[in-house]
Amino acid sequence: MIAAIVVAIAVPVVVGAYFIIKGGEGGAGGGGGGVGPSGGVGSASSLDYNVDMTVEGQTITRRYRAKNIGSPNLKIRIDTSFAGEQAGGQVSYIMDFSENKAWMGSGGEWGEATWVDVQDYNTAFQGYTANLSGWTSGDYSYSYGGATIRIYDIVLNPSLSDNAMLW
Repeated sequence: MIAAIVVAIAVPVVVGAYFIIKGGEGGAGGGGGGVGPSGGVGSASSLDYNVDMTVEGQTITRRYRAKNIGSPNLKIRIDTSFAGEQAGGQVSYIMDFSENKAWMGSGGEWGEATWVDVQDYNTAFQGYTANLSGWTSGDYSYSYGGATIRIYDIVLNPSLSDNAMLW
């Protein structure tokens, strides 16, 4: 089951990471959210946000949560929800940079993931966060090529436990 889900999301992750890193046209949105102590995402030590990435009419929704940003003890959790044929499916990844370990979970089952396999998710997180550098409130949307990226429900410095499996 987990192997089938990995194959189903591998292409969207690689394509998504390309679009995210390249950035694109778009704006800072408005209405809601908040700003960090120094004026935004760049000063946050933890983040929680959702991303809808739509490519060719297919949308993948991911929730990104990160703790200890800017330190060697960075932890990232990514929960992916599927629409369309895979509706209702969810895959989660946790990356612990202090241990260079990663885990993948689906359907309540967790297993260790190959560190190399999760690096695209780290690249995606870093790309989304970089695109949010000018964000001050509300949703943030941009497009590049055939992809539309919407980042929303952005929370700066949320309180996250040390155990990422509990997030």
